[in-house]
Amino acid sequence: MPDIEPTTAPEAAAPASASPAPGSLVWRIKSSLIAYVLGMSDGEVLLDDGVVETAEGFAFPPRPADAGADADALDDPDTRRFCGVVTFQGHNGMMHVELSEPSITRVGDGWRIEFSDPDAPTRRLHFADVAAVASGQDHREHGTGTTLAADGADLFFGPYEQGTPLDDPFVQG
Repeated sequence: MPDIEPTTAPEAAAPASASPAPGSLVWRIKSSLIAYVLGMSDGEVLLDDGVVETAEGFAFPPRPADAGADADALDDPDTRRFCGVVTFQGHNGMMHVELSEPSITRVGDGWRIEFSDPDAPTRRLHFADVAAVASGQDHREHGTGTTLAADGADLFFGPYEQGTPLDDPFVQG
């Protein structure tokens, strides 16, 4: 019998037990969305490329400065990039929302959150806005007032509109 090499496939989100690595973006995105997807008979939340689920959200590891970040991000000291993919799928394949390679860019007192555009991977998709960011005694940068941007709303084809409140992210110290 031939040896069969295991394939690496995205893992389904498991019970949260992992700890985020220092510098990770930790974000639940939208708790009610996760509950909705996992409530479907075929709903799945898949994690890939280093993302782990923690008690506080999905932890996207920091992207090393030399790991292929585009020149614009390297030249912008206000932008931090992260690795990983979270995919929400269900409805017999009709729902497939892939959020990959997030970045945060300081804008005023808050952040703009972008993901790799699923239709044009070399472009960034403006997914959400964070109204304010504060450093906590826990050595984390906490975002507050997180809302869905217009381009982010387009990924969901209707149930969420621009301005929909999202869960607040933080960057692990």
